Amino acid sequence: MNTPDLQRRDRGSPTRGSAPLPSLARFAGPTVVEVSAPHCSACRAMKPDLDQVAAAFSGEVDLVPIDAVQQPELVSELRVLGTPTLIGVKRGSEVYRITGRRSSAELEELFASLINDRPIPLAGRTGTALQVGAGVVLTGLGLVMGPAWPLVVIGVAVEVYAGSRWMKKA
Repeated sequence: MNTPDLQRRDRGSPTRGSAPLPSLARFAGPTVVEVSAPHCSACRAMKPDLDQVAAAFSGEVDLVPIDAVQQPELVSELRVLGTPTLIGVKRGSEVYRITGRRSSAELEELFASLINDRPIPLAGRTGTALQVGAGVVLTGLGLVMGPAWPLVVIGVAVEVYAGSRWMKKA
């Protein structure tokens, strides 16, 4: 069975991007490759937001959809392990890879990062909240266990780092 070619979904937006993968090297402009599956509830839930953001970035960033069920060889070649996965490509190179549902605001940040050469946030609000929570737990364990000062220091550092990123988003 031949590997299907990537086909751009015309949304009126160009793409930038590239990765060391031959499939992505063909994209010269900013591009977001969307890997989804029909049975994926997170994919279906994110689709309206993704379509809206893609329309807003029309002419600046291309959106290339890939159906993981219909194109398994391509999904394997791209090394995608879960859906939905968004791969940001710029000048033929992979810039980022995000797996899981994202909010409309997070999708806008991902698309804008391809145009503005801004770094993307590595964790959404939920991920950041989990990091803050982990810092609190480490600090608490450090205080309860003796005190174990290395745990307290690591916990506080995690809280400060994640908390500062959270405040920047607010």
